[in-house]
Amino acid sequence: MALFSIITPMYNSEKYLHGYFFNVLNQKFKDFEIVCIDDNSIDGTLKTLKRFQKTDGRIKVIHNQQNLGPGISRNIGMEECHGEYVWFVDSDDMFPSFETLNVVANWIGKGGNPDVVCGNLMFRREFSSRISETISSEVDGSRKFNNDYVDSNHLQGVWYFQRYAFKRDFLVKNDCAFPDKRSYEDVIFLTHGLKMAKRVFCVDAPLYVYTQSDRFLDRDMSTEERFVHFLDGIIQTISILKEYCWEKAIQFIGGKLDFTLSHYASKFESSQMVNEKIREVKNLICKESG
Repeated sequence: MALFSIITPMYNSEKYLHGYFFNVLNQKFKDFEIVCIDDNSIDGTLKTLKRFQKTDGRIKVIHNQQNLGPGISRNIGMEECHGEYVWFVDSDDMFPSFETLNVVANWIGKGGNPDVVCGNLMFRREFSSRISETISSEVDGSRKFNNDYVDSNHLQGVWYFQRYAFKRDFLVKNDCAFPDKRSYEDVIFLTHGLKMAKRVFCVDAPLYVYTQSDRFLDRDMSTEERFVHFLDGIIQTISILKEYCWEKAIQFIGGKLDFTLSHYASKFESSQMVNEKIREVKNLICKESG
């Protein structure tokens, strides 16, 4: 059994694959498998994946016969993987160095096999080698982690689930899976996973580089249906957070949503469904703030 299963859903990701595999396959820690789920791409993603698969036996390729979305694709990857820890990596992102898996593997050993390992996050622009800005694992940055266990209540920054590695048995035992949504499925998954975790180990080091694209918002919520899915995800997430009494996380989401809601409220202003959902979101956040 490999220590890590790196699970990556892919849809029309052909242009990222050479960089993705260069970054992952050159990790100095070698005890891992890569599970790539092609979500019925219409470019050369599947063909390129199969070509890489022939070069390295650690690569497993799964092809969805229809487009299922990233959340369900990740669930399929979890069902098919065999690693002790699951790490979700997007095709356009990267590990900050070739030592990243080595660092985490060492801390897993020292930490006594935690349910979850988390670390800091870095950012880069699409197709840029310049990496900037590191954010810590704590939502408001008020606490510095020194390679130690923390109470999951301190981890209320329910964004960027990619900087977390999860013990696979823990996910299975606690029914932690991605909901069938096209937006916010990752935040719902992470919220549930962190709350269920009994042993969370925080590494005071950058573990993931997230790629920011100028087209991100329009790509994710370009249609009314996608925006409604996004709002449904927010509603479900805030409901979970209220149940857990994670007030800081709700405030954090409220602050993040200001621009997004104002931007798309005007785009879909004629939609009664969108307006009702936005009101519901605002009411949930206001009630919690009040």
